[in-house]
Amino acid sequence: MTNKIYEYKDDQDWYVGVWDVYGGIYSLIKDPLELDFMDLARIFRDEENGFPITITVMRWSSNFRLLSFIVEILNTEAGRNLEVIQRQGALLLVENGQLLHVELPKEGVNVQAFFETSKVRETLLIATRNEGKTKEFRAIFEKLGYDVENLNDYPDLPEVAETGMTFEENARLKAETISQLTGKMVLADDSGLKVDVLGGLPGVWSARFAGVGATDREIMPSSCTNWPWSLISRIVRLSSTQP
Repeated sequence: MTNKIYEYKDDQDWYVGVWDVYGGIYSLIKDPLELDFMDLARIFRDEENGFPITITVMRWSSNFRLLSFIVEILNTEAGRNLEVIQRQGALLLVENGQLLHVELPKEGVNVQAFFETSKVRETLLIATRNEGKTKEFRAIFEKLGYDVENLNDYPDLPEVAETGMTFEENARLKAETISQLTGKMVLADDSGLKVDVLGGLPGVWSARFAGVGATDREIMPSSCTNWPWSLISRIVRLSSTQP
């Protein structure tokens, strides 16, 4: 046994865990937790140590984060190979291809949507052909249980004209168009430069401000030299089931 203390903390969730003998879950919040700890204890307890983790919950908003926290401790201390996968609102606890536990939301899940594909992990399509940007998003979302694709996986898709007047409008336009064409859950972003002395220009026209085909390095000096400026980005995620 070790006395290592584990902690996860952000603005919405805060947990502290210890690998211990006959542990348990202790909540310091008013609302009851919505995770099936009894089934988890049944799966991972042993005769000698019982459920070997003591967890104290100070803040809670996400079953995914809490279950991932428990899995991190089990993988580290017990040498397990557990993974938490999000699928159609449910959480799947998987180890070496074996499904061990399922957490369902209170409202349940749509049966047809849940079983319609042979892929276990859900796919998030990033509305870009930029592999560098895709790599950054993949590093974030693979930790959350998603496979990540980009538009290079769909070479026949048309380019979406960015006709919006704001970054958010352009991001939403790309997300809605690509989602309608593919039926996928899509994440799109739009970003650009806003220069104070130019009244916020070039804004959504940043990519064309230094001429068609200009690189980022060429755009920056043409609009920002010796002037206060800011880089603005807006991101929109659209599920294929959204209206």
